[in-house]
Amino acid sequence: MFEKPFFMTLTNRCNLTCPHCYNELDPLKLKDKTSDALKRERLQVVFDKLAQQGFKKGFFTGGEALLRPDAPDILGDAKTAGLKTALFTNGHVFSEDLVERLSKAKLDEVRISLNELAWIRNRVQYERIFERQTKWISALRKADIDVGIIYIISDRNKSYFDETYQRVREMGAGMKAQPLYMPTSEGKLAECSAKSLSAGDWDEIVGAAARHTETCDFEEEAQTVVYNNPWKLLRYTRFIRDVFVNDTVPESCPTGPILVFDSEGYAHPCLFRYDLVIGHVGDDEFVESASQILDQHRDLKSAPCFREECLSAYR
Repeated sequence: MFEKPFFMTLTNRCNLTCPHCYNELDPLKLKDKTSDALKRERLQVVFDKLAQQGFKKGFFTGGEALLRPDAPDILGDAKTAGLKTALFTNGHVFSEDLVERLSKAKLDEVRISLNELAWIRNRVQYERIFERQTKWISALRKADIDVGIIYIISDRNKSYFDETYQRVREMGAGMKAQPLYMPTSEGKLAECSAKSLSAGDWDEIVGAAARHTETCDFEEEAQTVVYNNPWKLLRYTRFIRDVFVNDTVPESCPTGPILVFDSEGYAHPCLFRYDLVIGHVGDDEFVESASQILDQHRDLKSAPCFREECLSAYR
């Protein structure tokens, strides 16, 4: 899926309380969100060691990663080590100063997750939230930072998929779809999950994705770096439709194994297998051999533990 990447959760602190947040699935996460275990000085060493082992790109997330005052500095350290950098954010905490700092850090990509759109009830809410979470796209693009948007499909926003794609592309950003995952234990909230969509709903979404491949401007596509391929979006929406409608199970996992550091510094070989701890960022021996240790979990590639929440890693 990616060029030998790793994921790193810089903080579990967040300015939102989204009920579908994957952050809540981690039993080892830092419960006290007022401090962060991953220290910049240690991460500078870690980035150098990972680059030496052939890791090419770091994906940085939270919580809301930008709530860490030193987040731009950490991203800059990763670039200094020779790594490409991508930042996941909800888009709410940008400012002119912060965009300038991210530009100086030579951040490659920003990926904005439209989390709140999953819970809208009407057009007014849609417009307000969409404007608020995408208002900094222009400034980021002017700072030579590529932008991708993550649209989380739910029973409440299914009819806005096509429109959102068009608006996002007009802003110079790409878009990825992701189904809203809510455990059935969440009661009424679970009724909003992507699992609640009918076969007809999915056909409409797939149809919208297909139309965008038919009208694709190849020159324009070349300028959109993040989530730039409408054919991948079409393939993915077809896939998640088949999972929900036909109980399809994938033959392989596109991400596993992948090196994931949680906010406490523990490393896992999967975005969602928190039970598999393979090391800690503070352990020199582990950091120096992380790539070899990760290779010992190649069995994850066959998707033996595939669950609904894994769908968000597909594209």
